[in-house]
Amino acid sequence: FFFLQFSHHPRSPTTTWTLKDLTSSDLFFNFNDLKPGDEGEDTISIHVDDNDAWACMDMTLTKNDDNTCTEPELIDDPSCNEPDGDLLDGELGGLLNFIFWTDDGDNVLEVDEPIIASGPASTVLDSNIVLADSNTNNVGGLDGDPLVGGQTYNIGKAWCFGTLTPDPVPGNGGVSPIEDSGILCNGLSLNNASQTDQLMADISFNAVQHRN
Repeated sequence: FFFLQFSHHPRSPTTTWTLKDLTSSDLFFNFNDLKPGDEGEDTISIHVDDNDAWACMDMTLTKNDDNTCTEPELIDDPSCNEPDGDLLDGELGGLLNFIFWTDDGDNVLEVDEPIIASGPASTVLDSNIVLADSNTNNVGGLDGDPLVGGQTYNIGKAWCFGTLTPDPVPGNGGVSPIEDSGILCNGLSLNNASQTDQLMADISFNAVQHRN
Protein backbone atom coordinates (compact mmCIF):
# COMPACT_ATOMS: atom_id res chain seq x y z
CA PHE A 1 0.00 0.00 0.00
CA PHE A 2 1.00 3.62 -0.37
CA PHE A 3 -0.45 7.01 0.55
CA LEU A 4 -0.57 10.10 -1.66
CA GLN A 5 -0.87 13.27 0.42
CA PHE A 6 -0.87 16.97 -0.40
CA SER A 7 -0.33 20.38 1.08
CA HIS A 8 -1.44 23.67 -0.49
CA HIS A 9 0.08 27.09 0.11
CA PRO A 10 -1.69 30.06 -1.49
CA ARG A 11 -2.06 33.44 0.21
CA SER A 12 -5.70 32.78 1.03
CA PRO A 13 -6.20 30.98 4.37
CA THR A 14 -9.45 29.43 3.12
CA THR A 15 -7.55 27.36 0.55
CA THR A 16 -4.45 26.54 2.58
CA TRP A 17 -3.67 23.27 4.32
CA THR A 18 -0.70 21.30 5.61
CA LEU A 19 0.16 17.74 4.52
CA LYS A 20 -3.03 15.66 4.50
CA ASP A 21 -5.27 13.35 2.51
CA LEU A 22 -7.57 15.34 0.23
CA THR A 23 -11.33 15.45 0.81
CA SER A 24 -14.11 16.69 -1.47
CA SER A 25 -14.35 19.90 0.59
CA ASP A 26 -10.73 20.99 -0.02
CA LEU A 27 -10.61 23.95 -2.43
CA PHE A 28 -7.63 24.74 -4.65
CA PHE A 29 -9.27 27.97 -5.85
CA ASN A 30 -11.97 30.16 -4.35
CA PHE A 31 -12.28 33.57 -6.01
CA ASN A 32 -15.43 35.44 -5.04
CA ASP A 33 -14.92 38.89 -6.59
CA LEU A 34 -12.44 38.93 -9.47
CA LYS A 35 -11.37 42.25 -10.94
CA PRO A 36 -9.36 42.77 -14.15
CA GLY A 37 -5.68 42.31 -13.42
CA ASP A 38 -6.20 40.20 -10.29
CA GLU A 39 -3.63 37.43 -9.97
CA GLY A 40 -2.31 34.85 -7.54
CA GLU A 41 0.31 32.11 -7.13
CA ASP A 42 0.00 28.84 -5.19
CA THR A 43 2.05 25.71 -4.61
CA ILE A 44 0.81 22.13 -4.43
CA SER A 45 3.19 19.79 -2.64
CA ILE A 46 2.83 16.08 -3.36
CA HIS A 47 4.11 13.37 -1.06
CA VAL A 48 4.10 9.60 -1.60
CA ASP A 49 4.72 7.42 1.45
CA ASP A 50 6.96 4.36 1.19
CA ASN A 51 6.32 3.00 -2.34
CA ASP A 52 7.20 4.65 -5.65
CA ALA A 53 4.18 5.57 -7.78
CA TRP A 54 2.88 6.78 -11.12
CA ALA A 55 0.45 9.70 -10.71
CA CYS A 56 -1.75 12.07 -12.71
CA MET A 57 -3.82 15.18 -11.99
CA ASP A 58 -7.25 15.17 -13.64
CA MET A 59 -9.26 18.38 -14.05
CA THR A 60 -12.84 18.64 -15.28
CA LEU A 61 -14.61 21.93 -16.01
CA THR A 62 -18.11 21.67 -14.54
CA LYS A 63 -19.39 25.24 -14.96
CA ASN A 64 -18.55 28.30 -17.05
CA ASP A 65 -21.91 30.00 -16.77
CA ASP A 66 -23.26 33.48 -17.39
CA ASN A 67 -25.19 33.02 -14.13
CA THR A 68 -27.20 36.26 -14.48
CA CYS A 69 -27.31 39.14 -16.98
CA THR A 70 -26.76 42.64 -15.61
CA GLU A 71 -27.17 45.77 -17.72
CA PRO A 72 -23.39 46.41 -18.01
CA GLU A 73 -22.85 42.75 -18.94
CA LEU A 74 -25.52 42.85 -21.66
CA ILE A 75 -23.81 45.82 -23.31
CA ASP A 76 -20.62 43.79 -23.83
CA ASP A 77 -22.33 40.38 -24.07
CA PRO A 78 -25.68 40.80 -25.90
CA SER A 79 -26.04 37.01 -26.15
CA CYS A 80 -26.38 36.67 -22.37
CA ASN A 81 -29.70 34.90 -21.75
CA GLU A 82 -30.13 33.72 -18.17
CA PRO A 83 -31.50 31.74 -16.56
CA ASP A 84 -31.10 28.88 -19.01
CA GLY A 85 -29.91 25.29 -18.80
CA ASP A 86 -26.52 25.89 -20.41
CA LEU A 87 -23.77 25.78 -17.77
CA LEU A 88 -20.97 26.44 -20.28
CA ASP A 89 -22.15 29.64 -22.00
CA GLY A 90 -20.05 32.12 -20.01
CA GLU A 91 -17.01 34.16 -20.95
CA LEU A 92 -14.99 33.89 -17.73
CA GLY A 93 -13.36 30.60 -18.72
CA GLY A 94 -11.74 32.23 -21.72
CA LEU A 95 -10.53 35.31 -19.81
CA LEU A 96 -9.15 33.73 -16.62
CA ASN A 97 -5.74 32.27 -17.45
CA PHE A 98 -3.68 29.65 -15.64
CA ILE A 99 -0.15 28.30 -15.70
CA PHE A 100 1.31 25.20 -14.00
CA TRP A 101 5.02 24.49 -13.70
CA THR A 102 7.54 22.17 -12.02
CA ASP A 103 8.46 24.14 -8.90
CA ASP A 104 11.30 23.84 -6.40
CA GLY A 105 8.98 24.83 -3.55
CA ASP A 106 9.43 28.61 -3.48
CA ASN A 107 6.29 29.37 -5.52
CA VAL A 108 8.25 31.38 -8.10
CA LEU A 109 8.51 30.53 -11.81
CA GLU A 110 12.23 30.36 -12.55
CA VAL A 111 14.11 30.04 -15.84
CA ASP A 112 15.06 26.41 -15.23
CA GLU A 113 11.55 25.25 -14.23
CA PRO A 114 9.53 23.66 -17.07
CA ILE A 115 6.00 24.89 -17.76
CA ILE A 116 3.59 21.93 -17.65
CA ALA A 117 0.41 23.59 -18.87
CA SER A 118 -0.83 27.11 -19.61
CA GLY A 119 -3.79 28.83 -21.20
CA PRO A 120 -7.39 29.84 -20.47
CA ALA A 121 -9.25 28.15 -17.63
CA SER A 122 -11.73 26.66 -20.08
CA THR A 123 -8.87 24.58 -21.51
CA VAL A 124 -6.39 24.08 -18.67
CA LEU A 125 -9.03 23.26 -16.05
CA ASP A 126 -10.54 20.69 -18.42
CA SER A 127 -7.44 18.59 -19.02
CA ASN A 128 -5.24 15.87 -17.55
CA ILE A 129 -1.67 16.51 -16.39
CA VAL A 130 0.81 13.67 -16.05
CA LEU A 131 2.89 13.98 -12.89
CA ALA A 132 4.89 10.84 -13.65
CA ASP A 133 4.33 7.86 -15.90
CA SER A 134 6.49 5.49 -17.94
CA ASN A 135 7.05 8.16 -20.62
CA THR A 136 6.87 11.52 -18.83
CA ASN A 137 8.00 13.11 -15.58
CA ASN A 138 6.70 16.61 -14.76
CA VAL A 139 7.94 16.81 -11.17
CA GLY A 140 11.66 17.26 -11.70
CA GLY A 141 12.82 13.72 -12.46
CA LEU A 142 13.88 12.05 -15.68
CA ASP A 143 11.19 10.95 -18.12
CA GLY A 144 10.13 7.46 -17.08
CA ASP A 145 10.97 8.02 -13.41
CA PRO A 146 8.15 7.53 -10.87
CA LEU A 147 7.35 9.62 -7.81
CA VAL A 148 9.82 8.31 -5.23
CA GLY A 149 8.41 7.19 -1.89
CA GLY A 150 9.26 9.57 0.95
CA GLN A 151 10.15 12.46 -1.36
CA THR A 152 8.18 15.71 -1.65
CA TYR A 153 7.43 17.23 -5.06
CA ASN A 154 6.04 20.66 -5.86
CA ILE A 155 3.83 21.99 -8.63
CA GLY A 156 3.56 25.75 -8.93
CA LYS A 157 0.42 27.31 -10.34
CA ALA A 158 -0.58 30.87 -11.03
CA TRP A 159 -3.67 32.58 -12.37
CA CYS A 160 -4.44 35.93 -13.94
CA PHE A 161 -7.78 37.56 -14.76
CA GLY A 162 -6.51 38.97 -18.03
CA THR A 163 -3.43 38.35 -20.14
CA LEU A 164 -0.91 36.10 -18.36
CA THR A 165 2.69 36.27 -19.57
CA PRO A 166 5.45 34.04 -18.17
CA ASP A 167 8.43 36.12 -17.04
CA PRO A 168 10.75 33.61 -15.30
CA VAL A 169 13.27 34.91 -12.81
CA PRO A 170 16.84 33.58 -12.40
CA GLY A 171 16.86 30.16 -10.78
CA ASN A 172 16.89 29.82 -7.00
CA GLY A 173 17.48 33.50 -6.49
CA GLY A 174 15.60 33.68 -3.20
CA VAL A 175 13.08 36.12 -4.66
CA SER A 176 9.91 36.53 -2.63
CA PRO A 177 6.68 35.71 -4.53
CA ILE A 178 5.37 39.09 -3.40
CA GLU A 179 8.34 40.80 -5.09
CA ASP A 180 8.38 38.80 -8.32
CA SER A 181 6.45 35.60 -9.04
CA GLY A 182 7.86 35.11 -12.53
CA ILE A 183 4.40 35.92 -13.91
CA LEU A 184 3.05 39.13 -15.48
CA CYS A 185 -0.68 39.88 -15.47
CA ASN A 186 -2.50 42.57 -17.45
CA GLY A 187 -6.26 43.09 -17.30
CA LEU A 188 -6.54 46.13 -19.58
CA SER A 189 -8.23 44.20 -22.41
CA LEU A 190 -11.21 43.06 -20.31
CA ASN A 191 -14.72 44.50 -20.33
CA ASN A 192 -17.99 43.62 -18.54
CA ALA A 193 -18.85 40.52 -20.59
CA SER A 194 -17.93 38.18 -17.73
CA GLN A 195 -19.29 40.37 -14.92
CA THR A 196 -21.61 37.83 -13.25
CA ASP A 197 -20.04 34.65 -14.64
CA GLN A 198 -19.30 31.65 -12.44
CA LEU A 199 -16.62 29.08 -13.15
CA MET A 200 -16.10 25.77 -11.35
CA ALA A 201 -13.91 22.71 -11.89
CA ASP A 202 -13.21 19.43 -10.16
CA ILE A 203 -9.55 18.56 -9.52
CA SER A 204 -8.57 15.02 -8.56
CA PHE A 205 -5.42 12.94 -8.39
CA ASN A 206 -4.89 9.27 -9.07
CA ALA A 207 -1.85 7.12 -8.47
CA VAL A 208 -0.77 3.50 -8.82
CA GLN A 209 2.24 1.68 -7.45
CA HIS A 210 5.22 1.78 -9.77
CA ARG A 211 6.34 -1.75 -9.00
CA ASN A 212 2.97 -3.25 -10.00
